[in-house]
Amino acid sequence: MIDAETHTDDYEFEIKFDAAPWFEQASDQEIIDLAEIDFRGDEAADVVALFMEDRDERIADMFHYLRSPSVRGRKNAPGFEVSVHVKLAIRWINKNRPHLMTHPAIERWV
Repeated sequence: MIDAETHTDDYEFEIKFDAAPWFEQASDQEIIDLAEIDFRGDEAADVVALFMEDRDERIADMFHYLRSPSVRGRKNAPGFEVSVHVKLAIRWINKNRPHLMTHPAIERWV
């Protein structure tokens, strides 16, 4: 299990989830991209929640909320943030993709 969290900018939704399914199907480069942004807060992290949308009803509900006309029509419409637990992600990488452990974006967390 790799703990992760996503929330809307207005905190209408705050969801903890297991990001392991994303890691299992991610390319090496996608994992490196995530590590390069400290496993949170940018497009490389957003793809984790977007992938989980079809696998986690709570995340699907969050995206439904964000895509609803009443939310999208707001002047300052909220977005969302994603963060992945670094130590658990590194542990998974070490076990399942050990060749990535020497990459500078990942090695700095060891």
